[in-house]
Amino acid sequence: VLLHRSLGIAPPPGAWGFLVYVVWYLGVYCVMNFFNCALAACVQTHLSGGQSTVSGGIRRAAARFGGILWWSLVSCTVGVLFRMIEDYVKWIPWLVPRVFGIGWTMTTYLMVPVLVLEDQDVAASLRRSAALLRETWGDQLLADIRFGWLTVLVALPSVVLGVVAMNYYSWLIPLVALYFVLALAAFSAVQDIFVVALYRSANGAGESAGVS
Repeated sequence: VLLHRSLGIAPPPGAWGFLVYVVWYLGVYCVMNFFNCALAACVQTHLSGGQSTVSGGIRRAAARFGGILWWSLVSCTVGVLFRMIEDYVKWIPWLVPRVFGIGWTMTTYLMVPVLVLEDQDVAASLRRSAALLRETWGDQLLADIRFGWLTVLVALPSVVLGVVAMNYYSWLIPLVALYFVLALAAFSAVQDIFVVALYRSANGAGESAGVS
């Protein structure tokens, strides 16, 4: 829901501009969800005692591409609607969409492993993720707090080095950007691994569906 805010991109004016924005937004979601599902398949295979490979994870995600595409469309639509409500429906208190956004995020927290590891359509996967929320909501909240602090710790060096680079040593800027990209990728991977582990815990590690 908050992807557009993290990227700092707002819908351009006009019908065609908005259409381009939605298509771009859907593409970003589709790529992100595809590789998250590939990583989830690799993690599941490894935690189940198998030999995980990048190609194996990609094949597993490719086998579920239809579901990934539909889920990307659903999550993209929800994200755009939340953005439109926040930006254009001024009579709704700002807290209302934020609360619904948090609820949506928690409900879909386990959507990626459910989608790629269980042979269900998007609607059934969403219901399954929502059902698992009853088992995992406390762990989700604690994880969000811990990952929030971890984000600060990871981002702090890039902020400090960025200030130094812009004011004194401009040749450091590419290195700071590289550090930020690598740190963001590693942080995202750690989160995805945690989500799969949480899914296995809620589902019973020995009963988790999917590749082995």
